[in-house]
Amino acid sequence: MNIILIIAARELKSFFDSLIAYVMIILFLGFSGFFTWLYGSDIFLLGQASLDSFFSAAYWTLFFFIPALSMRLVAEEKRNGTLELILTKPVGRAQFIIGKYLATLVLIAIALLFTLPYYISLSLIGQVDHGAILSGYLGLLLLCSSYIAIGIFASSLTSNQIVAFLSALFIGLFFHLIFGTLASNFTGILGEVFNNLDMNNHFASIRRGVVDSRDLIFFFSLSTLGLYFSYLLMEIKKKNNNIVSALMMIGIFLTLNLLSNKVFFRLDFTSDGIYTLSQSTKDILKEVDEPVTIKAYFSDDLPPHFVKARADFKNLLSEFASLSSGELVYEFKSPSESPEIESEALRAGVEPVMINLREKDQIKQQKAYLGAVVYHRSGSQAISFIRPGGKMEYELSSALKKLMLAEKTPIGLVQGQGQAGIEEFEQALATLEIMYELQEIQIDTNIDKRFNTIAIVAPSASFSVENFDVLDSFLSRGGNLLIAINRVDSDMQKGRGVALNTGLEVWLQKKGLQVGDYMIVDEKCGAINIQEQQGMFVTNRQIDFPYLPIIENFSQHPLTSGIERVAFGFASPVEFVGSDDLKFTPLIKSSNRSGMVKMPVQFYIEQNWTDADFNAPNQTIAAALEGRIAGGEESKIVLITDGDFVLNGLGEQRHPVEADNINLFANSIDWLCSNMGLIELRTRGVSSRPLDELEDKTKTMIKYSNFLAPIIFVILYGIFRFWMRKKLRIKRMNQDFN
Repeated sequence: MNIILIIAARELKSFFDSLIAYVMIILFLGFSGFFTWLYGSDIFLLGQASLDSFFSAAYWTLFFFIPALSMRLVAEEKRNGTLELILTKPVGRAQFIIGKYLATLVLIAIALLFTLPYYISLSLIGQVDHGAILSGYLGLLLLCSSYIAIGIFASSLTSNQIVAFLSALFIGLFFHLIFGTLASNFTGILGEVFNNLDMNNHFASIRRGVVDSRDLIFFFSLSTLGLYFSYLLMEIKKKNNNIVSALMMIGIFLTLNLLSNKVFFRLDFTSDGIYTLSQSTKDILKEVDEPVTIKAYFSDDLPPHFVKARADFKNLLSEFASLSSGELVYEFKSPSESPEIESEALRAGVEPVMINLREKDQIKQQKAYLGAVVYHRSGSQAISFIRPGGKMEYELSSALKKLMLAEKTPIGLVQGQGQAGIEEFEQALATLEIMYELQEIQIDTNIDKRFNTIAIVAPSASFSVENFDVLDSFLSRGGNLLIAINRVDSDMQKGRGVALNTGLEVWLQKKGLQVGDYMIVDEKCGAINIQEQQGMFVTNRQIDFPYLPIIENFSQHPLTSGIERVAFGFASPVEFVGSDDLKFTPLIKSSNRSGMVKMPVQFYIEQNWTDADFNAPNQTIAAALEGRIAGGEESKIVLITDGDFVLNGLGEQRHPVEADNINLFANSIDWLCSNMGLIELRTRGVSSRPLDELEDKTKTMIKYSNFLAPIIFVILYGIFRFWMRKKLRIKRMNQDFN
């Protein structure tokens, strides 16, 4: 071991005694920093507290730089005739190779250390996933270890450094790009093999925050293979034995990686543990006290990313089965095997999808099945399409929960004051039907005690005194209320907005929730289409419309857990004016570039918005109120100041609603009903981590300081080291030097 460390230290010193280390580190930092902070998908353009742009840039930068670093490791020794001299000393071939390998790996690790300011800066301006970022760095080190081993092997082939460089690039290109391309062109076992040999496939798995034994085995075995081949090349007298050993080593490499897909483990280092079964799922599985059978229908000969989805789903089912105390069993069937199995899948509710396949340089479409059916005594629930990278855990857990639920919780949807009817909640119903049954009710008389939670969404007519008495009675017995109110009546045809008064705003003010007759305007906003006549043609043009705020500012609250982005239209500010014995929680706020417009208002599509228009930052748009709101029992109110945020509309006005708008509505119902389990699952896997809002000057300073500071530090260190070496040489030349 001491000999290995001596060789590694000698090699590392030689790197820094020449220009090689400095040039390579500066080029690496220059290219990586440029694409991370200044150009393309840079951090501020993406707006996320993530180093994905750096890892993507480093993935390609290191691919070219490592062959340049490793090309001289053995080739130079061969050219100078020092290799034979070194090996005649008490230095084994393995020690020589491993020492060179460690020195290069340490140099790469030093280069990566100079990028830590990226990580530190990001931590200061956003909520980073520390586990995912550190896993990304680990992935880069493992990636580099494999390429260094390939580079040493290429350097062992020749005494010409340029040939060694090109050979390392050529060999590495297969793992870096070609195998991944081939995987997309082949199906079945061959496609799976190519997919397993794809370096990016394994690196992407680790950089997301999951350390999987299959990825570790791939990188370690590939590194070992490259180093072992280098070892064999130095034993030139035993060529036949070396060929046999090389073939055996390749066989071990392939076998080991194939077996690793059968038995494996993984560690989830993400901050939220999004790749580990949630406690909600574990609680659902504990409730399984009767046999559950899951039949998965996956076609044969699928492209690699669908094969991976099948493997991920199978792994998930295995985890489900192990936690169900033997009550849950599963099986996989291929509808392509027989018409009977295909008919069975169709009858159960698994629908085929058309996927694109590449065959003989042509794209063709093929029918494929990727679904599952959960069978329970109470019936069956189909998951018609298991989307690669989709929310498999949520779909499976919610299907189980729906089957095992003896009775759904009724939710009252108040009608009679111009509110939205059930038919306008198409997307929301699809989410809520797992645990709830939405029923239309009137509040002219007392609310049936079956309802513990009711919702008032987008009322447009006046409430009576009797209606408010009924609501007070409902709250006083511990009932919970979701209110989505339009305080503003907007008419885009006339281009104006006026205050909408239904009496509900007065009742809410008495409870401590004051909704002003203002409209929120926000620089972060949606766009509207306007038609323009250009000669004989009519064209559509999109214009940002600040009256349609896009909200990304959420409080730390179970109700907003996992919510990334909500689109509102003509929302109003809400302010707490109640007593201290009530708990008021702002849930959603506008950005720090927002303002308020007093009603009535005339819309000007081409209005030139200035800083003066966004002078009221961080206005509360949604809030929760808890306590003895109407006397009697404890109750809860969730107030959202946009009545239409969750509605699909009717007739020609129907439109899709953003997923997180639906999640916000469903989370509100869950929180009011104290059913917290599915909130975690519904928004599980969300990766959005928006950056803090910064001024342009601050952004520019952060960009250029991160780009330039590491490079300048390396240059200064190089100058200092050169000066110290020069000073030492002068000292040695002095006659008095001993």
